[in-house]
Amino acid sequence: MTSFRTIIDQWPDLPTFAEDLGVKYPAAQVMRHRDSISSSYWRDLVAAAERRGIAGVTLEVLADLKARARLKST
Repeated sequence: MTSFRTIIDQWPDLPTFAEDLGVKYPAAQVMRHRDSISSSYWRDLVAAAERRGIAGVTLEVLADLKARARLKST
């Protein structure tokens, strides 16, 4: 996984991602557009990916993506 967007794109569609994460569709749209997922959703995201059989979505991967994004913004 190279970005939060690539993780989101592993779902069948954005409404399904929103439902699995327990957020409203507009919130999922913002996450995809900003290429960012708040850490408050990470545990739910990892669990949802596991339920769907989406490999490679771990807390460590998410933390690495966040750290890389921080480095880019400095």
